[in-house]
Amino acid sequence: MANDTNPDLPSTVESGKPDWANLAMSLIRARDEEHWRNHFSSFTEYLNTKAANARRTPFTYWRAIAAAEFYLGFGKAHPEMTLPALSDMGKVSPENLEFIEKIGRFAPEPMVVELMNDLLAKKIGRSLLKSTLTVATLRLSPKTAKCS
Repeated sequence: MANDTNPDLPSTVESGKPDWANLAMSLIRARDEEHWRNHFSSFTEYLNTKAANARRTPFTYWRAIAAAEFYLGFGKAHPEMTLPALSDMGKVSPENLEFIEKIGRFAPEPMVVELMNDLLAKKIGRSLLKSTLTVATLRLSPKTAKCS
């Protein structure tokens, strides 16, 4: 078992229940700056240990990372949009961002942008995104959905 003491560990990972966006930023920083390397054999081992210490599932941590990376990438792909900072996204569910990312695999980009705007404006939620994903996967394919 790896030594679980790490002076470089971001404090939000160690605290009980930080909001998902700050948790994700801390985990991404730890991964990218290799905070885990002196105490763990892999980032996965680091993440699993931190999740267990906080009594959370590793999936929760991986989902937070994926949602944060999608959101940051979406912002870079759409510089014309004014998006809230990731640190202000705590009230937006990472699951909802995951739905938008998955919808983006099948749906035209303008639809994905509209869904993101509606999500951030709190006009839509999980149920609509889930049903939209279901329809997108049943009716659209990546070849026909993307506009060139």
